[in-house]
Amino acid sequence: YVPKSHLQSYKWRKQKEFEYFRDGKNGNYGFFSEKDIAEIQRRDQFEIFVCAAKAGTLILADTRGIHRGSVLRKNSRLLLANYFDFRVTKN
Repeated sequence: YVPKSHLQSYKWRKQKEFEYFRDGKNGNYGFFSEKDIAEIQRRDQFEIFVCAAKAGTLILADTRGIHRGSVLRKNSRLLLANYFDFRVTKN
């Protein structure tokens, strides 16, 4: 996970979100290549945070930031995902 990569103030972030809006699942779907991540990390001085845990561990994360899972070594991976959208409304 790349902490603070979810912030809207980065030009590359706005470009990625526009591509997703424009192309949806027909485009790169928000995918960052290893080269993309290395460039962003170098330029913006991001540190990568590794979260490793035993099988069956619940991990809560804000996945708006750049993230990925590790390569599966054996068997299969079961993923349960919930997505929340909080909106503030004025009465």
